[in-house]
Amino acid sequence: MRVLIYATSMKGCQEGSALEEALYHLDKGDEVFYLHCGSCMKGCFDNPTFNSAICKECQFFLHNRTLHYLPKECIHSVNEYYNEDVKKEVESFEMPEGDAETVRSFTYKGVDVGYGAFSSYISLTRNLNPKMEGDVKRYFKSMFKQEIALTLIGERIINEFKPDLIVFHNGRFAQYKPFLNLARSKHINFIATETNLGSDGEGLKNNFYNTIPHDTDAYLTAFEEAWANCKDEAKREKIGKSFFENRRFGRYAGDKIYVKDQKYGKLPEQWDYDKEHIVIFNSSEDEYAAIDKTVDDLALFKNQLEGIKTIMNRYCNDITKQFVLRIHPNLKGIPYDYHTDLYKLSYPNLVVVTPESDISSYALVDAADKVIVFGSTIGIESAYWHKPVICLAHSFYLKLDVAYNPKNVEELWSYIDTKDLKDKYNDDILKFGYLFMSDDSFERFKYINNGVYHYKLLGNDYEYPRYCKLFGSTFLYMIFSGVYKNFCRKVLKGDFNKVPV
Repeated sequence: MRVLIYATSMKGCQEGSALEEALYHLDKGDEVFYLHCGSCMKGCFDNPTFNSAICKECQFFLHNRTLHYLPKECIHSVNEYYNEDVKKEVESFEMPEGDAETVRSFTYKGVDVGYGAFSSYISLTRNLNPKMEGDVKRYFKSMFKQEIALTLIGERIINEFKPDLIVFHNGRFAQYKPFLNLARSKHINFIATETNLGSDGEGLKNNFYNTIPHDTDAYLTAFEEAWANCKDEAKREKIGKSFFENRRFGRYAGDKIYVKDQKYGKLPEQWDYDKEHIVIFNSSEDEYAAIDKTVDDLALFKNQLEGIKTIMNRYCNDITKQFVLRIHPNLKGIPYDYHTDLYKLSYPNLVVVTPESDISSYALVDAADKVIVFGSTIGIESAYWHKPVICLAHSFYLKLDVAYNPKNVEELWSYIDTKDLKDKYNDDILKFGYLFMSDDSFERFKYINNGVYHYKLLGNDYEYPRYCKLFGSTFLYMIFSGVYKNFCRKVLKGDFNKVPV
């Protein structure tokens, strides 16, 4: 088998995943073409200001790590393929005119370069609707050029090497999107790597085969396989339940704990016990923006604000109902209108709970007659606590049939209008909890120590993969890398002083 692996570096675990796959396939006797990013890429998600000095430091460590783990003959850099033809095509590129929506939909040779660039940009800034002018437009042009170069280089390598399998990380960001789309368009099997952390801090592989980490069918398969692989029924049920119990009581369950500053049992002062209560939990919309069109198409509304307005405009005069909007705690301090416009909502039967509020999300769940979500985990949690849930967007639990997923507004109105809407609790709910709480759900790394060390320094928390070392020490690597990057950002400026918003 011929395996093409594309890797980028810096402090993330994605390089560790690439090295793991390379060593696995070399062990099998496969032919491996290990392609890593080069200085011609100039910038990436971990070097977002396109700072050439940071890029050089990254390339130095990446080169030494690959030589430490892999035979020299299988290691290649995109710099080798950045020839005059590629340079000419890249330099002649002109940005498409139009608004953010137009730019996001832009494609090049079948590659969703617009989605890739937007995914990187939104993850860096949390700005969903940038104005395509000035430095913002220039920034997107830089990312588009990077994706065009990777598309041309990737296409050439695929034509010459003829891989049976392509490996890359996630497939969402600009630096990986070309390999995802090239693999699909050329009908080549691929792996989108992902990493989880076990309860002991060790790295766990969460790879996706011929799909991406946001595919609902892929997650359904993962739920079923993890559940079936555990033969101890009592154990898997206990672990599955622990996810929901931990989330409710502020204990770690695979994600940031959002309820630690909330007062358990507390409801809004305006709570009217004589009315039907419909609680709306919005989500951090930026986390799922610009993944791909498949995810976009699962949303009933263009955006969450539009969805909430549409619901309230229909029911604002219904004195039998009280709506409560719990704004996600992760939106605290976000200055963009998809968050700030929520405070402009003014309806007589709507109560808005701010991200900073100590009102308990689980008290809201307990007291709700219905729960409306936009794909957030509180949706399946509410179903676990036997509440009828209406989900209006993509969710990882979509295929578990634990929520109502209206296909149009008429279905949505029917669910809201049904006085005693039944909850959709079923035993598959525990499969969701088990997958994310059990270390046995995922394969452990065999060749690369892809766990993380946690460091606390000057009041800040840092995480660095254990395979990243300087003189045998991850701590020294962290110190050097941090000091060097800070120096580069302040003294050796990049193409951008900061990511423009």
